[in-house]
Amino acid sequence: MKFHKHLLLCATAGLMLSTTGQAQEWVFEDVTVPVGSTTASVNWTYTGGGGSSQNTVDIPGTNGIITGIADLSNCILVEDADNTSCLDNGGTIRITMLNFDTANELGDASGTIVFSIDPAATDGQSGVVDATEVAGGFDVVPTITDGSVTVQAGPPAVLDVTPPSIDFGSGISPTTLGPETVTIANTGSAGAPDVNVSNLAFSGADAGQFSITGGSCAGTAFAVAAGTSCTVDIELAVNAVATFNADFDVTADVANASVALTGEGTAGPVASFSINPATAAFGQVDLNDLPQSIVHTVTNDGDPGSTLELTSVTLGGTPEFSLATDCPATLAQGVSCTVTVTFNTGAVGGPFADTVTAVTNVGTFEVPVSGEAVAQAVLDVNPPFGPVDLGQGPAGSIITANGTFSNTGSADGDVACNITGPDAAIFTATPSAGTIPAGGTVGFELACRLPDGAEQGDVFTADLNCSSPDDAAFDGVHNLSCGVQEFQSVPVPTMQPWALVLFSMLMLIAGGIGIRFFRAG
Repeated sequence: MKFHKHLLLCATAGLMLSTTGQAQEWVFEDVTVPVGSTTASVNWTYTGGGGSSQNTVDIPGTNGIITGIADLSNCILVEDADNTSCLDNGGTIRITMLNFDTANELGDASGTIVFSIDPAATDGQSGVVDATEVAGGFDVVPTITDGSVTVQAGPPAVLDVTPPSIDFGSGISPTTLGPETVTIANTGSAGAPDVNVSNLAFSGADAGQFSITGGSCAGTAFAVAAGTSCTVDIELAVNAVATFNADFDVTADVANASVALTGEGTAGPVASFSINPATAAFGQVDLNDLPQSIVHTVTNDGDPGSTLELTSVTLGGTPEFSLATDCPATLAQGVSCTVTVTFNTGAVGGPFADTVTAVTNVGTFEVPVSGEAVAQAVLDVNPPFGPVDLGQGPAGSIITANGTFSNTGSADGDVACNITGPDAAIFTATPSAGTIPAGGTVGFELACRLPDGAEQGDVFTADLNCSSPDDAAFDGVHNLSCGVQEFQSVPVPTMQPWALVLFSMLMLIAGGIGIRFFRAG
């Protein structure tokens, strides 16, 4: 019966081949892996159809740099057959697909085989995924495209040590200068191996005067991954009036590097350069508020009797910034001068950046300069935020006061106000919201309607809260108040009859005296 069944399958397959043609195909992909890899994943696909109801292939588990079978758990991920299997057949991978109904042709299938790779393989070495048909495993012979695994070298590690040289300056002996920082980086691109640093050391005539005192590098032997860096802090011990020179040597598996070190011990007073503020950061400035200036104070705060020599104070050249200084060529200890940086531009732009560089006899110093010109609203209000007394009046009356919103900025700004508090209902602000044009003002009216039933001395309060989405600094409260004061007529006293008579007599006497003086004249 088994013999006749195979005859039937072969006859069926021959009939399908004669009517539909050969359409089955196995394709194993070509892959590359980095040098040092231990595994490689190879994807395969099977295209069914053409009348085939069964197919079986064998793939050797070793070939060239392929040293074995690592994982067959995902060998068949997609399948369209009654029975499938992917087995390690004594070091050979056997993939089988079968439909029990020979009239039902196989559909498409795919999967992934993970091979073990020789980790010592070098750039360009490879192995072939050499699939072969299994006798009796086909009723239609498919096309087979072999795959390959090739080792490929990745991007190299690159050692970068900065700065190339360090001047520790000078100090009165004995003293310690520094620390100064050296950065050790691996500037290789993504996928590059580590830079393996095996030793950090000092060499040269005065190597013993220099020492590592800190930093983020892990000891004197460590690895630096691609795209990362660490630091080493170095100090100079000055124990004589002399110039000290040495090299800081970095030994690594990809390259070696050195940083030239120098410093000086002096016998006399040493000047010191200080500048305050240490940066000229203008931030965002409205066009209408330009130009703006930041004044920096330069001081020699070194040893008594020292002289700070200012060789030059310059700006990098960004046209939006300018520099002015009253600093002389030298500054005695404790003496100061000024350096003024001005930011100005006629259009919105930036952020702009530059650097003020001061070259002195104790080193070169830099002051970062930055600023951005923007169009924004700069809002204000009158009366200013705080208590606002609208006054007093009789019950039932309306007391009003006028105010203005102003905008000194170069962009329009929206303002919105709302009234809150225990007596908010009797107060109004008109308008309570609006747009203040750039460089313009908008008036508003505050009103208090005293209740009809209010009594003498009653006081009413509320808060007028104002803010703007266009000016974060414009946010405040007017504390409004008004009160009841009933006006009363002031009594005018009248004269009694006897007082009127006396007043008339006095007037007659005064008139008589005046006539006599007139005639006498």
